[in-house]
Amino acid sequence: MELIGNQNLLRFNYIYIFLILALIEVQKYTVGLIPYYPAIIDYFLIYLILFGLFFQSININLNEKITSNSKKIFLVYWLYSLIVIIIGLYDSTSYWDYKYIFLNQVPYVMLSFSIFIGINFEKNRYFFIFLIKKLFPIILLLSIFFYDNNYSIISVLAIPLVIFILSFSYLNKKTQVLIVTLSLVVLFVDFNYRTNSLRIILCYLSIFLLFFFRYKQSILNTLTIIIILIPLYLLFLGIDGSFDVFTHLSDKMNLYYENSVYGFGSNTRTFLYVDVLNSIIEKNSNIFFGDGASAGYQTRYFVDQILSEKGRLSSEVGFLNTLLKSGILGVMLYFLILIYPAYLAINFSKNKLSKNLGFFLVLNWVLFFIEVIQTINITNFVNFIIIGLCISNNFRKLSDEEIKSFFNN
Repeated sequence: MELIGNQNLLRFNYIYIFLILALIEVQKYTVGLIPYYPAIIDYFLIYLILFGLFFQSININLNEKITSNSKKIFLVYWLYSLIVIIIGLYDSTSYWDYKYIFLNQVPYVMLSFSIFIGINFEKNRYFFIFLIKKLFPIILLLSIFFYDNNYSIISVLAIPLVIFILSFSYLNKKTQVLIVTLSLVVLFVDFNYRTNSLRIILCYLSIFLLFFFRYKQSILNTLTIIIILIPLYLLFLGIDGSFDVFTHLSDKMNLYYENSVYGFGSNTRTFLYVDVLNSIIEKNSNIFFGDGASAGYQTRYFVDQILSEKGRLSSEVGFLNTLLKSGILGVMLYFLILIYPAYLAINFSKNKLSKNLGFFLVLNWVLFFIEVIQTINITNFVNFIIIGLCISNNFRKLSDEEIKSFFNN
């Protein structure tokens, strides 16, 4: 019996990972759509797919598949992540500390093995076929039934859309229509999911920008440096108190949208930066290495969520979580697992899709200062797949014609 792409139903299949992630997220963001079931089932499913992903990945021979520097960067990233988890376990003092580590930090690190889906893309073509031929048409149908109720299911399931927006010029006309239509549907029905909407918009803007500059390597490298420096410069201005980019953008958006607690123009980031950075200073935290996976921060805004004596165990901003738990060193490692693959894709590839994907990773460095919650979810799953594609020697060696054949044959 077969599932899709000549993959046996009972064999380990990356589609299972996506479907289980989707089940968990849909239940989280919708009301009454999925019958209630005990949380222990979610926990079991999470570790089931993660261990499957881990053991599937360590059996892949990486010789000549990725560069030696890529191997070193990810080995250091995984080793340091393990150290951060061990320190967190040592410093844990409550059930909530342990729960956060085993249901957020550990799954997030293990999810990073999704890079092997991208590295071994030739054997995982069935997964991309599933997204285009099965998932996306189903989402369009769902949009009819969930337009006014539980529309978050559409946004959550459509997160892998970014891969195909970046691949737009390689798709046949029918698939291009599907991708554009689905993009508009997602933006229209759930624009309030701001980071997801921003990703979609940035994808279209980036492929237009790269096409406008004719993929000139020198220009792309210059843009990369500028984009890398922008959030660091804005962070400096924010700490200095001379300019708050979040307040500025919120005020601009409120000219067109009414400000509400979770409205389009609401500033839901400045107070997080203030809380986390003040907490790091007040607790005299180790700014270089962080305080471990169970580190928390004190806040005045989420008192109902403070279950540990350490304070709130995570924020909605990836940069702040990384700084809190693994310090500047952790931020630098995250920077490397984004920017080094982007560097390879932009400078050492024979196809434009690699450059599109690489430039998207550069933009994710900016998003890291806005959201990128470090937990197990579809967004991180997709991001790691893109990283895997960018560090894959075989993928970067493909010509544009071979890429088009990959998607359309």
